[in-house]
Amino acid sequence: TLGDGFKFGDRLTMESVKVLALMCMSNVDGSGRKITIIVHTEGIKVRAGCFAGSLDEFCDRALSEGKKRYARVVRAAAETLADVVSEEGIDGGWSD
Repeated sequence: TLGDGFKFGDRLTMESVKVLALMCMSNVDGSGRKITIIVHTEGIKVRAGCFAGSLDEFCDRALSEGKKRYARVVRAAAETLADVVSEEGIDGGWSD
């Protein structure tokens, strides 16, 4: 672990994108799998195990595997995070 007081700084680059905000979730589908949702300057990216791609790609894959709850919950969380980033004007330090 990184510790309770750890904080990412401005201009964080992760998964080859410029991060505005990120959120981690686990066990959404009951498998214990961890998911990282990254809101970045060009959209939303999801990392789940060996999968890394856009939110739409992630949800399409989950639905093709019959994982409706997984797709819907992750989409709702990701879109809500993106909405908050927009509403609060969070820029991740990239507007400087």
